Amino acid sequence: MQATSVPSPRPWTRASLQREEWLRPFPRRCLDELEKTAQILERNPLHTYLLDPGDYPLQQIRGFMAEAKAVLDRGCGFVVLDRLPVRELGRERSKDLYWLLSSLIARPVAQAFKGTMLYDVRDLGLAQSAEVRGDLTREEFNWHTDFELEPGQIQYLANYHVAHRRSTYEDFDDDEEKRHLVRIFLRDFGQRSFDG
Repeated sequence: MQATSVPSPRPWTRASLQREEWLRPFPRRCLDELEKTAQILERNPLHTYLLDPGDYPLQQIRGFMAEAKAVLDRGCGFVVLDRLPVRELGRERSKDLYWLLSSLIARPVAQAFKGTMLYDVRDLGLAQSAEVRGDLTREEFNWHTDFELEPGQIQYLANYHVAHRRSTYEDFDDDEEKRHLVRIFLRDFGQRSFDG
């Protein structure tokens, strides 16, 4: 337990936090840049892990993501970007743009010893067990802050400062409609390896 007080704005409760402190709608000019980038990627595909924001017309997005990073570093410790048009973009282009946006916050790093960089979090219809990770089920995580995210919203958490959880949820039967999250770990220190 911390013996000294934590300076504001880091400590907060649900009642003390205003939606505007953590919700960041994409301005139209940023969505235009992202759509243009998606078109470039459609014509010139490249593996997601090789994508670098410096190679694409993302000038407006850079400022927008700098504001998001400030909320993570000096604000409440989490931010929700509202929202990518994922249905129009499709799964692969959405992942590509997620990678590029995330790269503007910090460097993507491995989130598992085997080097996993992007991780699909989806209900596979299995029960959580020693062999099945909880993030592959719809079961509750007791160690993860509940958010109700809409399709296309992107949530970033400063995991060193904000604990979060997931409650049990209902999902669609149709695979195309099922909840599908993509997780990335970011940090600007150490090596890119999991324990870097």
